[in-house]
Amino acid sequence: MGSQHSAGAPHRAGSIRRVGKPGVRRPEGVTLEDIEAYLRHMSRLELGPDHGSADINYEAMARSVRNRFAEERPLATDIRCQGRETAWLRLFDASDDPVGRSRSWLRVSRGGSVIRTVFPDTFEPLLFAPGRVLGVKSMPDGTNRIARWTEALGD
Repeated sequence: MGSQHSAGAPHRAGSIRRVGKPGVRRPEGVTLEDIEAYLRHMSRLELGPDHGSADINYEAMARSVRNRFAEERPLATDIRCQGRETAWLRLFDASDDPVGRSRSWLRVSRGGSVIRTVFPDTFEPLLFAPGRVLGVKSMPDGTNRIARWTEALGD
């Protein structure tokens, strides 16, 4: 559990070199509770507002499909490129989202520096560029707008 993960960083003519990420620990194992939360989330999506009346035994279902899930949680759920010099990794975290799409991203530069950025719940990053991130901002009235994030990017 306590070991550090490494990520590949772009290095000269497409080769890859390993860089450690400070503060990012080896992912924990996937639990039955994780699987149950995922199944509940998916049933809400599939069955809609009446999902609660479906009388589904999620605990039993989680046990029966355990072999279809990974043993360990993945380090990241998404990777995006920022030009040729930087990669962004969306860290896995099922505490807020049963699918693991956390608000925390790691910016890994060609030089090996690693910077963690946590985006607000109302902002979904889509495109990474030097000095800014473009994405969708959820507004209080339920609409979405294209937005630019420039805070604490470490550029």
